[in-house]
Amino acid sequence: MSTRRYMLVPEEVRAAAVTRCRELIAVGSSQTAACRVVAASLGVHYNTVRNWVRDSGPDPHGQAEVSPRLAAELARARAELDAVLGLNRELMTLLHDRDRLPR
Repeated sequence: MSTRRYMLVPEEVRAAAVTRCRELIAVGSSQTAACRVVAASLGVHYNTVRNWVRDSGPDPHGQAEVSPRLAAELARARAELDAVLGLNRELMTLLHDRDRLPR
């Protein structure tokens, strides 16, 4: 059985962690990914950081931090990723079907 070690994290560190998470989210990271990055640097569980972000209230800067150019670039990247993932699924299906054929 594992034992957990809890530590007290100063409020300044929590505030800095929340700020860093919000910065990462503003440039396109998911909340979970941002919290994982910050948590790893602090040596705490990512869910702890996620709770800090949630408990800190709404982002005072909101989505206004993301420029229209960045939002458009992100939309293009997501569309490209969706296309590549679709192609990958098709190729995997073809490969799987090819392996099932008698030789």
